[in-house]
Amino acid sequence: MLTKCLLFLATTTLLVLAEPIPSAWHHQWGGRIYGGENITIEQAPWQVSIQDSNRTPFCGGAIYNDRVIVTAAHCINPRNSSDLLVRVGATNRSQGGYLLKVSKMKVHEEFNTSTIRYDIAVILLSSKLNLKDWKNVRPIKLANAPPPNGAEAFVSGWGLTEQGIPETLKGTHVGIVDQGVCRNQYQTVCSKITEDMICAAAPGKDSCSYDSGGPLVYNDQLVGIVSWGEGCADAKFSGVYANVALLHEWIVKAAEEITLN
Repeated sequence: MLTKCLLFLATTTLLVLAEPIPSAWHHQWGGRIYGGENITIEQAPWQVSIQDSNRTPFCGGAIYNDRVIVTAAHCINPRNSSDLLVRVGATNRSQGGYLLKVSKMKVHEEFNTSTIRYDIAVILLSSKLNLKDWKNVRPIKLANAPPPNGAEAFVSGWGLTEQGIPETLKGTHVGIVDQGVCRNQYQTVCSKITEDMICAAAPGKDSCSYDSGGPLVYNDQLVGIVSWGEGCADAKFSGVYANVALLHEWIVKAAEEITLN
């Protein structure tokens, strides 16, 4: 088990932080879909690909409504909204579906790059999604309560796999891990498990780099946002996700604010 953390961002390039990263820290943002299978966007129509201005995908997200996307704070902080594009309705991360510009974004006020707490953000699209006519483009409801321990949830994304970065969307099932168990797993690691996080794991299955910001779904509700983890599909560590149920109120309020202001 690693006892130190080195900070990696789930982007195609390492973002420059305001403060230098301590060399003693060894931590990996996000996760790659290990042990997953190819799926189509019909199986996860809320899934989006967040891309830079060169149309290079680097994170995932979930459709909240016809203007707002929910993602991880570390995916867009400290980027500018003018540098972002969002692809919806596509199985392939680089083509198909619809590609939209971003108007505004909002990161949780308490997001912390050191503790990785409150790793949640919302993005306002420059134009509305046509939820009536566009194929395979559908919002997902936010969970009001976290899933029970042991529940089977589904995570999807275009993250790095054992064979490299896939062009086709992948997904896998993972089980919700008791927070106390997860906290014990990470007790010797720099970042601690807090109430704004939930954990999920399955033998040989996980999410990792470039899956960040993507959806963890249970009973057709968004219960988590891919955030961070120690290694990928490491049997000693669960994957860690932003806890949507606890952050539900913030997401709703933030979505309203960026839409109206």
